[in-house]
Amino acid sequence: MIKYQFAYNNEGDLINISDLNSVNRHNPTYLCVGCGNEMIARLGSMKTHHFAHKAQLECSGETYLHQLGKKVFFNTYNECLEKNIPFCIELEQKTYCNHFESQFGVKCPIHKKPASFDLTKHFKSITFEKREGNFIPDLALISDSTGRKIFIEIAVTHKSSSYKLKSGYRIIEFEIEKESDLDSIKNRKISFVNRSIGFYHFDTKPIIKDNCCGKCHKDHHLLTLDKKGSILLREMPLDQIDLILKQSKKFLKVHEVSPVPPVSSAGKFLNAIGRFSNSGLKVRNCYICKYHAKNTNPYYDHEGPIFCKFHKERG
Repeated sequence: MIKYQFAYNNEGDLINISDLNSVNRHNPTYLCVGCGNEMIARLGSMKTHHFAHKAQLECSGETYLHQLGKKVFFNTYNECLEKNIPFCIELEQKTYCNHFESQFGVKCPIHKKPASFDLTKHFKSITFEKREGNFIPDLALISDSTGRKIFIEIAVTHKSSSYKLKSGYRIIEFEIEKESDLDSIKNRKISFVNRSIGFYHFDTKPIIKDNCCGKCHKDHHLLTLDKKGSILLREMPLDQIDLILKQSKKFLKVHEVSPVPPVSSAGKFLNAIGRFSNSGLKVRNCYICKYHAKNTNPYYDHEGPIFCKFHKERG
């Protein structure tokens, strides 16, 4: 059950119950943020201080939280604009190492870190429930110079429609279950690490730089076909791949370097055998021999995946 922590005064200002005391609790009249009916301040010593409706009536807690969320964001953002206070968002930004990109054609994903942006530097206006095309966002931040918009949505029990999320507009959606969920707004800093906040159509430019200086510790696949037709798939860091290729370059017919897939590498190996063989390259491998069969021994990991019907042995 919601303990109403906020109400409007006669002038439409949002009042927090923590700002009231025994002196000012009755003046002025307080009105419900959700239904607009009169409220009284409960400041007893036994229960958490809160506003309560003066008369018994039905008031939707969902409506209260929805209206409160919009008002808190509107007031907070306007205060930031008026007093030149930053209102920051943190977005996920990817980083890649490109040391071996020219050599092997791969960029290593390093990590994801927050990139911070002050919305008030670019979006100098905010509107309240103003129609945009076929839908009405709860709030919209507008750039005076470019006209670009960011929609702000307050979701209590119903998240934004798929139509709205697929509109292409940048949207920040807050999932609100209780009043404390609005703290990130009041603190003027919202981040992608907060699971109750959704960012849609925000694309941050990745950082691409030489991060390892040639000492790569991230495993990649090295697929080689030597001049005798032997094919080999190995997994190792790029600096070791670089060393192996320099040492064995004169013995190799083909080599390929690629990221390690999240699933088994067996498919990649078998696909390479077929590709190389079909392209006319000399390939010597049991998988393309008519005498090979699948090893049905449940312990084949210690013996090899293939059974040779010609030599009558596993390998």
